[in-house]
Amino acid sequence: MKKKHIDFLMVRDKQETFFETVGVFDNNQLTFIDHENQKNSILLKPNKVEYIKMGDQFMHYSFVENETTKGIYRVDQFEFIFQIQTTYLQSTKERLNINFTLQQDDEIIGHHQLTLVYKDDEEDLDGL
Repeated sequence: MKKKHIDFLMVRDKQETFFETVGVFDNNQLTFIDHENQKNSILLKPNKVEYIKMGDQFMHYSFVENETTKGIYRVDQFEFIFQIQTTYLQSTKERLNINFTLQQDDEIIGHHQLTLVYKDDEEDLDGL
């Protein structure tokens, strides 16, 4: 288990969400708490990335480059099912880039770009 410093950037159309946080990387999974106090897990698999967010909201998105996959988003009593068209996916040992479009039925909900930079944190893991 390695402690990581994380820069998170999500761009939806022209709206940006950026925050910095600390998380852990273990067994190809990056786990962190976001700026809304939600638990986020990014599971890196060969040719596939799964993004799960839990808390007041629940989200489970799967990304495979040049394929359409399914995503679920729940908030309050509402559940939304999306088709996710991933146009770009690149993962290195310190960076993840995903470009994708969310669709519901035939309607485009938005174009997104997710960028995560995660580097070893200088502090000891005893604080986690």
